Amino acid sequence: MEDKPVLVVLGCAGFVALDLFLLDGRPPTFVDVLAIVFFGGGGLLFLGKLLGGKATFALLAVAVIGVALLARRSAEPAVSPVTALRGTSAQPKVVGAALPVAPLPLDIALSPDGRRAYLTHRFDPLVSILDTATGSVSTIPVGVLPKSIAVSPDGRRAYVTAQGTKVDPDDAVLMIDTAAAAVIGRVPVGERPGAIAVAPDGAVVYVIRHGSAGGTGRGLSVISTATNDVVKADLTFAPNDVAVSPHGTTAYVSSCADNSVSMIDTRSGRVTASVPVGVCPGALAVGRDGRRVYVADSGTDLDPGTTVSVIDTVTESRVATVPVGVRPSGVAVSPDGRYAYVTNSGSAETPGNSVTVIDTATATPSDTIAVTEDPVAVAFAPDGRRAYVAGSAKGAVSVIDPGVR
Repeated sequence: MEDKPVLVVLGCAGFVALDLFLLDGRPPTFVDVLAIVFFGGGGLLFLGKLLGGKATFALLAVAVIGVALLARRSAEPAVSPVTALRGTSAQPKVVGAALPVAPLPLDIALSPDGRRAYLTHRFDPLVSILDTATGSVSTIPVGVLPKSIAVSPDGRRAYVTAQGTKVDPDDAVLMIDTAAAAVIGRVPVGERPGAIAVAPDGAVVYVIRHGSAGGTGRGLSVISTATNDVVKADLTFAPNDVAVSPHGTTAYVSSCADNSVSMIDTRSGRVTASVPVGVCPGALAVGRDGRRVYVADSGTDLDPGTTVSVIDTVTESRVATVPVGVRPSGVAVSPDGRYAYVTNSGSAETPGNSVTVIDTATATPSDTIAVTEDPVAVAFAPDGRRAYVAGSAKGAVSVIDPGVR
């Protein structure tokens, strides 16, 4: 056959085009259909003729199955990357009833796969594990009163700061094996450990030390997760919370003593800048690209705060003050970096039961979401499809669908 080379080339081109299309993942266009029918179909028929009758039917069957699969895929609704990251509802909203946990939760952290939420509680010597798929709760007894919690990037460990009592003054960081759901070790770090954060690479853990009532011993402890060795950095101010930049090069520490956020070089341990913010800054959250830090200006019991300060980490200055609810207590930035969620725990005169959503592009509030009473902490699932809010008043967790926007 004189036209054999041409048909062979067309057949091979059809196979290549079909394979590329199958691997692409986009819906078929009119040109795709023409290529499959004329090039792929023609090539399949010709090669089948060369190979004999049985092979012809086999190749035709493969072609029919392939076209059917393509047609089925083209009929499926396309899901944009934003939809996959942000959620499913049109606007942020609470999903279902609040999930009951142990009383008076203090802090919350999510596992890297988003399947478990870990919570500490004010007066219970345990850590709660909330199954985010079923809403069921199990607990890990820890023996002392846990305060703050953070999960390692690989999800294998959870680190919990624990403060002892006058009878059992055992202040330490507890190490939890998340697979076994058990405490496997403790690292003494100094008096009254509080907030805790794990470096992005999981190599070290940063722990705030509130020190004694007289102010001695306060500072920042750094634990090596490989050796459990501790390096203590004494600070001249009273630390409140700690967060780490995405690259792990800077630690941010808030302080009520001078209403500031200190920037600490994690390699040298040296304070490189101190940025003035609102009254008694508490919770911190760093933006996805590390360019912004969001600080809850919690205020005092007599004068609760109602703002979040936004710090530019390049200019080392406060660039915005965002109005939120009464007494902001927890802050978390969505995985895509577009929104910061702030829990408003309220005051005696103005009970708190809301989350303020801040649009990070404009540094303005975009939504307010009613949640369980006295929300004290918030954390996002790693895929951004859900945010979890710990409510202290009723011992419950509100689940938020961030919405598609």
